[in-house]
Amino acid sequence: MGMRLDCKAFTMWWLARNETPGTRRACFVASTQAIGNAILRNRAKRRMREVFRRRQGQLPASCDLLLVARAQVNLWPFAQLDRCFADACARMAARPAA
Repeated sequence: MGMRLDCKAFTMWWLARNETPGTRRACFVASTQAIGNAILRNRAKRRMREVFRRRQGQLPASCDLLLVARAQVNLWPFAQLDRCFADACARMAARPAA
């Protein structure tokens, strides 16, 4: 069973896997209703991908992530978004998914 973390700019769902140790997979979702038009949705997904790329080493090994963007993901400075993701990674490590 997976776990959910509520960050203000995005919601992170994760699930630990047993196969292929050490790989981390991610999916990024930005809905029209939450984010807006295609330009804003693509920007939100690019920002989340970059944060994931920078911080994936802090994630537990062999996990699947689903990051769902909220409107704040495009409003926050990138440094704040990066800190929020790093805090989420630390919380994930503190209580791993079952």
